[in-house]
Amino acid sequence: AKIDQITIEANELISQDSDKNLFQLTVQLQNHSTMPMSWPHIELILNDAKDKTVIQKSFSPKEYLSEVDELGKGIAAGSDKNIKIYFELPKLKASGYHVGAFYP
Repeated sequence: AKIDQITIEANELISQDSDKNLFQLTVQLQNHSTMPMSWPHIELILNDAKDKTVIQKSFSPKEYLSEVDELGKGIAAGSDKNIKIYFELPKLKASGYHVGAFYP
């Protein structure tokens, strides 16, 4: 599978509960291919003020897809999918982030 056919059209990282360090990452995946593609892993990199990586985290399709049957079908040709990922992180001094998609 070619990852260049899958793009992240939009993303947002918000703090759900600062006391518990709970976050929500929302990602809009777009499949530009004319055929279904495998679901990619989603990578989140948090950076400090100097753009140095503070923490790197990746999420597999099993972690972000709510419907188990979607796993085998892949992301449909020419479609997009909004994904919400909820997770916890240790307290960090992060000032920015990058989101990417990849196939392991």
